[in-house]
Amino acid sequence: IYSILTICYVLFCFTDIKTFLLYNKINGLCLEASIAQSVRTATCNQDNESQKFRWITDHQLMSVKLKLCLGVPLKKDQAMVTLYPCNQKSELQWWECRNESLLAIRGEDLYFSPGNEEHDNVLLKKQLSVKNTWKIYGTVEVLCSQGYEEIFTLLGNSFGAPCVFPFMYEQQWWVECTAVGRADGCLWCATTADYDTDQRYGLCPSTDKDSTWTTDLSTNVHYQINSDSALTWHQARKSCQQQNAELLSVTDIHEQTYLQELTEGTDSALWIGLNRLDLSSGWEWIGGRPFQYLNWAPGSPSPASGKLCVVLNPETKAKWQNCECDEKLGYICKKRNFTLVPSGILCQKLNGWCCEKGRVPKDVFSLFLSLEPTDKLWIGLNDRKIQMYFEWSDGTPVTYTKWHLGEPSTTNNRPEDCVLIKGQNGYWADHVCERKAGYICKRKATSQIAGEKEITAAGCKKGWKRYGTYCYFIGHVPATFSEANTTCEVEEGYLATVESRLYDDFYRYEQAYLTSLVGLRPEKHFWLGLSDVQDQGTFSWANGEAVSFTHWDAGMPGNNPGCVAMRTGIAAGLWDVLDCETKQKYICKQWAKGATVPPFPTTALIPTCPEGWASNNHRSSCFKCFCRPEIRKKTWFEARDFCRQIGGDLVTIDTKEEIPLLIQAIRATHCMFETVWLGIFSLNPGEGFAWSDGSPVSILTFH
Repeated sequence: IYSILTICYVLFCFTDIKTFLLYNKINGLCLEASIAQSVRTATCNQDNESQKFRWITDHQLMSVKLKLCLGVPLKKDQAMVTLYPCNQKSELQWWECRNESLLAIRGEDLYFSPGNEEHDNVLLKKQLSVKNTWKIYGTVEVLCSQGYEEIFTLLGNSFGAPCVFPFMYEQQWWVECTAVGRADGCLWCATTADYDTDQRYGLCPSTDKDSTWTTDLSTNVHYQINSDSALTWHQARKSCQQQNAELLSVTDIHEQTYLQELTEGTDSALWIGLNRLDLSSGWEWIGGRPFQYLNWAPGSPSPASGKLCVVLNPETKAKWQNCECDEKLGYICKKRNFTLVPSGILCQKLNGWCCEKGRVPKDVFSLFLSLEPTDKLWIGLNDRKIQMYFEWSDGTPVTYTKWHLGEPSTTNNRPEDCVLIKGQNGYWADHVCERKAGYICKRKATSQIAGEKEITAAGCKKGWKRYGTYCYFIGHVPATFSEANTTCEVEEGYLATVESRLYDDFYRYEQAYLTSLVGLRPEKHFWLGLSDVQDQGTFSWANGEAVSFTHWDAGMPGNNPGCVAMRTGIAAGLWDVLDCETKQKYICKQWAKGATVPPFPTTALIPTCPEGWASNNHRSSCFKCFCRPEIRKKTWFEARDFCRQIGGDLVTIDTKEEIPLLIQAIRATHCMFETVWLGIFSLNPGEGFAWSDGSPVSILTFH
């Protein structure tokens, strides 16, 4: 293969192959496979190659030493686990995680279980016990935290397809990228299991800048055009990230002109980072760049609900069009001359404004708190100077945008050149400048008098801060979840809750307020009062309040039981599920002295449902399953739109008690053996699961 491509010099593969030792906490031993016929437990030794394993697909575990996969001869109780040549099609090698720490053969309640004594072979066992629990040795991580991540290739002849490990090359198995067979030193991998037969390959991603990148010398920004690849938007983004880059963002006219020249001669559309994957807001760039420059092709963006991702189309002079995110297309990566900030480190700041995606600049936060739900107020952003290029009226660089759903909606036949901030969530919309509306002025603050003492918030103890009718305190000594909750109770408070849809405007931004308290602190997490320790899979507040709001981090809440903490840094405000015994700082909350307790909401009446609809007394709502023949089945977006057109939404599940009612409704419409859409989704790469109607995600029952 080395005669085909000679455009790169020696690269260093970006991929950190995730090898690990499987540790059984009960017997204190690790999994070991010294020969194919024996998979047993033994004393843990991180230097022992026989104890190293890795995921090679979503469901296959491979021995690094023997390059063989864990499997069984048949799906049966007491079947012996041994090693077999890796075969992606063999269901006898398909493993799946249960509750993060359990490993079961896919589709069966047969668990990966150690023998009774050291050196006994591992078996499949039907009986579930604590002995079936596995973790990653030397860490607090559960087994399934080290999941498989596809490595997308570049160039080659596989259209960007991911590496397949292990692969056969010159009658030898390879378990990672290699430079063998290439005169130029480039690392490569096969994209099928047998390179000798199929001859399919690609180059492995690198964090170095090589000759696959083109540099704009005037800005020193690097671009990579992958026109021969065929990936979905999410796959394309992952490929860029594996090179320490991001999908293209375009923030000014110079950059757009440069890209038009760079893509000239390319005859296919290319993914860029513009998207509307946050279904509650407008268009935004992945990676957090402000959406201030617009370059839509005529007729774009399409209003179709499923077209949430954007391409740059060289055939329309590099203008933009929105498409469904699962189309297979080429893509453009963009890299600047700095290292991406690792998770947990504070985001870079420009002019004192945090520029990370979705994070509100701190001096704008207090403005959001004062908005009324019906407010529509002018702010300084406009494109009056240069059409389709929004700037601040005082010349301040645009580092942050927060567009409303469907915005900005500037069109050539109805220029909307000025921007309003709207409603209680503070989203923005462009509008005709001649409209009469209120407005917001901004000026530099007067300096605090030297030596002036900090005023204690009215109704709060010293050291506590007031927002609305509550006081808040940041615990300075790390504690377990239980210890933190006890400390708050001693102070006549409780671990903080986050409320939504409550009884007056004070609570509209409680989540944002808490983010402002801890978001820029160096610690990674702060305990909130939410957990599922009392009922695994169902999250509840420690003080007994109803869960009315959630704001999960990417991949959360998952199936791992635990307690909830708020993130800081670049993911400030998002919620993670942690082991309750880890020690974190925390946020306490209590009523402010003299504050009026709001009235409790009245109990909702049992709904009267139309014929054919099932009554859901837990939510005062009705639901119905719609079965369709194959030609009339709908995508998730089509199904959601259909439900909304008839005055509802896709079904939401808030409690375990609702599940039997849902099953009953499915049976009543003869949908029992059909796959049906629910309202839960996780489209935004930076956030976790959410319900399409905005309900909190307090229960997950994934299998």
